[in-house]
Amino acid sequence: MRTYPDLSANCIQEGLDLPLRLWYLLRQAAPMGRLPLGEVFALSCGNRRQTRSWLRKGNGLFWTVADGRLWLAGLGKVCERLGIPPRLAPAEVPLDAIQNLQLFRAALFASWFGRPCIISQKRLGELFGRAPKTLYSWGQIAQEHGWLEVTHNVAQASLPDDDTIDRYPSGVLRAMGIDDIEEESSRTNFVWSSNGKLYWKLPNRYASTLERGPVTTLQKRAEKAARQAPGSGAGANGAFRKMFFTLEDDVRDAHRALQQYGLVFTEMRRRRYDARLWFFNII
Repeated sequence: MRTYPDLSANCIQEGLDLPLRLWYLLRQAAPMGRLPLGEVFALSCGNRRQTRSWLRKGNGLFWTVADGRLWLAGLGKVCERLGIPPRLAPAEVPLDAIQNLQLFRAALFASWFGRPCIISQKRLGELFGRAPKTLYSWGQIAQEHGWLEVTHNVAQASLPDDDTIDRYPSGVLRAMGIDDIEEESSRTNFVWSSNGKLYWKLPNRYASTLERGPVTTLQKRAEKAARQAPGSGAGANGAFRKMFFTLEDDVRDAHRALQQYGLVFTEMRRRRYDARLWFFNII
């Protein structure tokens, strides 16, 4: 079943994932976009009471209900109404997953990582509007079903001195007992030292294994319509500043980022503590 990661993440954040689930189902069953209500109830993955609730919540957004029939809105119209440009390539979610709400949410969560990225739980919470415990649960389910790969990361650096201490992450300094500033929204990094080197945990790397489709002309039109909509936002695919550079990246790109931002992480050739190891570069 074809899904759109930007749209999926936004609907989870806005509490619209239940009508979205029905919309995805009906789009696959009715390419022409018209269905008698009786057929909608037969196709729905919920009972009649649940389906009526979803129909009410999605009316005027995902579809229009009138005279005993349902007219599905197209991708462009839905994205325009929500102000969400669907930039990410569509993901194929197993049809079996849609029948179970927890599986459905876990699959949509996994689908967002079509481009592998290192991202914090705090940022994921902002994108999906859910608590870390819920996101962790979805990640575990997605891993169990083979939809998501998660890699742990560790940073290595020299011990901070008077000239470099202000460049270290605040969570690291707090864990070392150096920084007393309390940030309510920031989690303290786990820190240890060995042989004169400092180590701390970094956000995980996530990569989806779900099959991806090409960005279609329909999707490009939907993106254009969403960008032109009043109050449109970046959706769940906001720009990320590249801070992690692998061995395959051009070293000149890492150098430019270091000059611009004052710090970057570069991949090392070995792993430590069953995690991918990154060197913390600062100037």
